Amino acid sequence: DDSATIRHSLKELFSMQGYRVSVAATAAEAMETARNKVIDIAILDYYLAETTGDVLCRDLIADTGTQDIICAVLTGTYSDHIIKRSLRAGAVECMFKNESSELLLNRIDAISRFVRQRRTLENDRELLDDVVDSVAGPTIVLSKDDRIVYLSQLAMHELELDSAAKLLGQAAALLLEPEGVGVAGQAHDVHWRRPGGREIRVSYVRRDVAESGHKVLCFKAIAGLSTTGMSTTGVSTIAAAVAGVATATKSSQTQTPAQVASDALARFEFPETALPFLQQMQTYLNDADILAERVSLLVIDVFKKTGGGLASIEDDETFAAITHQRIMSIYRRKNHVVRLSSNRYAFLLRHSNVPQAYLLTRKIMQICNDSNIGASKQVASAASLLGINERANQGVTEVLSYAFRGVELVPSKGADQAYLMDLHQMLSVYPS
Repeated sequence: DDSATIRHSLKELFSMQGYRVSVAATAAEAMETARNKVIDIAILDYYLAETTGDVLCRDLIADTGTQDIICAVLTGTYSDHIIKRSLRAGAVECMFKNESSELLLNRIDAISRFVRQRRTLENDRELLDDVVDSVAGPTIVLSKDDRIVYLSQLAMHELELDSAAKLLGQAAALLLEPEGVGVAGQAHDVHWRRPGGREIRVSYVRRDVAESGHKVLCFKAIAGLSTTGMSTTGVSTIAAAVAGVATATKSSQTQTPAQVASDALARFEFPETALPFLQQMQTYLNDADILAERVSLLVIDVFKKTGGGLASIEDDETFAAITHQRIMSIYRRKNHVVRLSSNRYAFLLRHSNVPQAYLLTRKIMQICNDSNIGASKQVASAASLLGINERANQGVTEVLSYAFRGVELVPSKGADQAYLMDLHQMLSVYPS
């Protein structure tokens, strides 16, 4: 308050009730005091010499060092617009200087009870975090509609989050696999995407809360796991898993792109003609963190449109041959396009920026769909697009498996769409 008399009288009144009181004559002095002392409640005069109480209230709430302070506005003028502006600014009360001291104290006592209750809740939350981290390890809770409503402290640590606010309230698809939450009661070994874009390999078990419909995901980061607060049994189990992954990773890094590609060839039973493509892809993955341009993996499945929906092209040799010829002529960069199976093709797209990859995806799928044979046989396609640059030192098997899961989701959403896996969004080949 810019009135020394009011500052003195209120300090005396509140001190007699057991409050520790600091006073400030200006908004700047108030901000400095709030930053340098532990303050629970700020009582702000509305009409100050250099500003108004509602503006000061907004400043206090917006400042990360003072945002937890509960603000109340004190004014000598009863006016609807002052009350509205104060409450909209975030004040919990608008009080009046001509009120009795008893009523003023009752209002402050009510705010004090709220502060104490909030402090108790914060302590309970910290205790809950400690218990969850100790018993279950990194934990995420999803609401009935698959939104993230809770992250334990260990979960934030494993996801490299400085604040839970980046994920709380967000759709789980922002973090999880394209296919969403796995089956309850089973262990799932998957890749999640940190908010910064980098992936983390995790093993998680889902447990459901029947009464509320919440889903609890207890996970272990298979690489780089922090074992703080974990039980001895959990630590030894996870340590064994980490050791196994570390050995496998070290082994794969000593292999040449040709060796890694040959392993993928055997695992997926690709034709031998896929080997140069896989080698090129592994080379890009090895150099992903130093690439001068962006590279994306585009996987396309080709179908025939029929009256009943989508059909395989495998049994129609003429249709398959013409479609194959058309697709292989789309992108002529050596070793950057391949036929992986009767109806699945893959492209390594080199481009300057992310939007360009989306335009290339649309154009390639449109050209692919133009491979029509007669009026009754039209081509339909489904695709997934996945960036390579963020996947340094991953193997082709790992990346292809992820991309395949994405493209297999698309037909359920409708034909002629691509799943942008890095964005968790669908891209229509023919937008309305």
